[in-house]
Amino acid sequence: MKEIKHFINGAFVDSASGRTFEDINPVNGQVIGRVHEAGRAEVDAAVRAARAALKGPWGKMTVAERAEILHRVADGVTARFDEF
Repeated sequence: MKEIKHFINGAFVDSASGRTFEDINPVNGQVIGRVHEAGRAEVDAAVRAARAALKGPWGKMTVAERAEILHRVADGVTARFDEF
């Protein structure tokens, strides 16, 4: 069964609470995975990581440079869509 964790500060992490919920296929009702439930700890960690990232190279880039990177990420997701 697929396990979905949080991606924070470059790493996949469990929920601090350990709580998860089922990911259910809406077509057939079958459980296809477990998702780690986000809470205050995960949100706080993600915000800290985002603020730190803005102090590094990402924050020094122009909007156009950041947009180009995000477009490349989107292209990569589209190319691997079936894996998601």
